[in-house]
Parts: sequence; C-alpha cells; structure tokens
Amino acid sequence: NNKVKIGQHFIKLLLLYILLLLVFLTLYVVSVLVSDYKLDKDKYSVELAKMEDESKSVLDSMLNSALSITNRVNYSLSFRDPYIQLLSGGELSVKDRTTIIQELRSAYAWCGNTDIEEVVLFLDNSDIALSASGIVQLGEPFQHVSFPTAYIETTNISDLLGVESYRFTFSDSNIIYLIGFRYQGGNDRGVLCISFNKDKVFKKLENILGKDSFSLLFAGNTLLSNRSEVEKEEKTVGSTSNQKLRLLLSLPSYKWNGPDTTALVSIIA
Repeated sequence: NNKVKIGQHFIKLLLLYILLLLVFLTLYVVSVLVSDYKLDKDKYSVELAKMEDESKSVLDSMLNSALSITNRVNYSLSFRDPYIQLLSGGELSVKDRTTIIQELRSAYAWCGNTDIEEVVLFLDNSDIALSASGIVQLGEPFQHVSFPTAYIETTNISDLLGVESYRFTFSDSNIIYLIGFRYQGGNDRGVLCISFNKDKVFKKLENILGKDSFSLLFAGNTLLSNRSEVEKEEKTVGSTSNQKLRLLLSLPSYKWNGPDTTALVSIIA
C-alpha cells in the first residue's frame, strides 16, 4: 500500500511539473509574441514617420517653389511699372515685356525646382503670354479669370484657362498652380500659372509610399492617384471602415498671397 501511495504521489508531482512547464512555456511564447508585436509596431511607426517626412519634403518643394515665384511676381519692384501700365489700360512696351520675362526666368532659376515645366504670366486682354522661355502667342486675347486664392488642378493649361496656343506644354496634362496677378495686393490684371510635371511628382511619391494605393489631394480634389476606379468608389476621404484608407499627411498651413488664405494639401493612403 505504501508503494502504491508513493507511486500515486510521484505521478501527481510529475503531472504538476508538466503542468507548470506548460504554463511557463505558454507565458514565454506569449511574451515573445507580444515583444515581436511591439517591435513590429515600433518599426511601422518609424517607417510611417519616415514616409511622412519624405512625402512632406516632396510637397514642400512643390508648394514652396510656387509660393516663391508668386511672391517674386507680385512683390518684386521690377513688376511695378508694367503693372501700373496695365492698370491705366495701356499695353506693355517691349522693355516691360523683356523685364517680366527676365524676372520669370530669375524666379524659376532661384527656386531650383526641376519638376516645373512652365512659368507663364497671362495678362488680361492680351494676345500674348509671357513665360520664362519667352513670348507665347495666343489664338485670341486672354479673357479675365479670377483666382483670389491659390488654385491647383491636374489638367492642361489650355483647357483650364480656355486659351489657344501652339505651345505644346499648354496641352500637357500636369499639376497646374494658378494665382491672380495682383501686384502688392492690388486688383487682378492677369493670372500667374506654374505647371509641375505630374509624372515626376507621382514617381517621387510612389518611391516613398510604395505601389500601394494612395492619392494626393488639394482641398479635397484629387491631383494624383494610383488607386483603381473600384477603390475610388469604395473609399472616400471620410471613410473609417477600411484601415488602408487614412490621412497620411495633411499640410493645412501653407500661406499664399493674402493674409487669410490657406490651402489644404493631403495624402490619403
């Protein structure tokens, strides 16, 4: 009987040992999984922060270049006399045209952004436009279009402003930035147009964000996107049902030519 009791006691101790071993093994596995999850989460946070910084750098380059050129045109002393001439209803002299072209070239060179394809100043009721590359002949005089604040759209210059020209860059679909030509905050006397190569901007963002779906928005309007039409219908900016759709980057504080005008640029990924 003593041997039987000793055997039963030994079996109980063995089972208890095995149970404790399983408990400790389970706790170890759980701790490893939790640790891996935290590492993956930290790694994702680091990668996400890097993506945000690099994406912001791309948008900073584009928008700050546009802002630099805008300020150069609307505040440079070189534009004062041509602007006064336009206000009086007169036409620009050859000297004024040359001055404006030189200033546009200088502004383009100063910002140093190779994504810019065109910097063009359209003047009200003029059958020519002045660009960094020279004079552009228009099919008919430019009709006044008001852009009190900055406007950005992916389209071509001809369709957006309703102008006719043999200039091939006017028919290229690009990211077009527009703002009224109003020297030192005066009345509009034309439109400043800056065209960014959309393929270059898209490639930069794709290199940062990968080939997963993303969209570049301006004030809620899509500028660039690699999302399919089905995805565009299924996902909306305000949706929270799909974890893949979220606001990756929002830049609401860009100040344009005016005390209270702001533009919202975002990336949805």
